[in-house]
Amino acid sequence: MTMRIGADAAERIATNHETVAQGPADQTRMDLYNNAQGRFLGSAFASSGDEAAALNQCALWARIGLLSTLS
Repeated sequence: MTMRIGADAAERIATNHETVAQGPADQTRMDLYNNAQGRFLGSAFASSGDEAAALNQCALWARIGLLSTLS
C-alpha cells in the first residue's frame, strides 16, 4: 500500500482500520507494529517500484522474527 499511495496515506488507512475494527488490544498492537514495519519496507522499495522484492523482504522478516506475532 505504501508503494502505491505513499506512507502517510497508508498509515491513515491502516490505523483507521485498526481503530474501527476494535479487535483485542494485543492484536491491535501487533497489527500497528507490523503495519509500521511494512511502511518502512514499502518506503525503502518505493523508488525502485519493485513490489515483489518488497513482499519478499516482508516474508523474510516474518520468517526471522522481525514482525510481531501472537503467542
